[in-house]
Amino acid sequence: NICVFLKVFYNVTCAFSGFNYPTSKIYFPNVVGVKLVLKEEMEISDASIVNMAKKIFVKFEKYWSKFSNIVAISTVLVPRFKYQYADCAYKRVYGDGYDVELSLFKDKLFPLYSSTPRALRSHLNLLIHLLAMLKALFV
Repeated sequence: NICVFLKVFYNVTCAFSGFNYPTSKIYFPNVVGVKLVLKEEMEISDASIVNMAKKIFVKFEKYWSKFSNIVAISTVLVPRFKYQYADCAYKRVYGDGYDVELSLFKDKLFPLYSSTPRALRSHLNLLIHLLAMLKALFV
């Protein structure tokens, strides 16, 4: 059990150390993965792993609360991920309360959008339109 738990951290370390400058397309998915594993291990593992996961989670949460929106915004601007990835990640991380966190994320994203150059704004406009269409499919 402990090996499976620690393997996640090993994989993230390898992903980050494999590049001189880890980008958001590498960074955000791995950090989301760590958060999800920590949450899972705090609920379903044996006592020693639960204790370790809780200690790590406290430190991780301090970091996550400061930087998750910044990293998510940079991920949204990566053509491979777009807004859908952030939406999906927030659903997985926050569960039923993801709407509140996603709203806070949008409150930080959209002012950036209004101050971007025109070419980038048209690209983001298309993303927002696609997001509305996708949301309509799932509601």
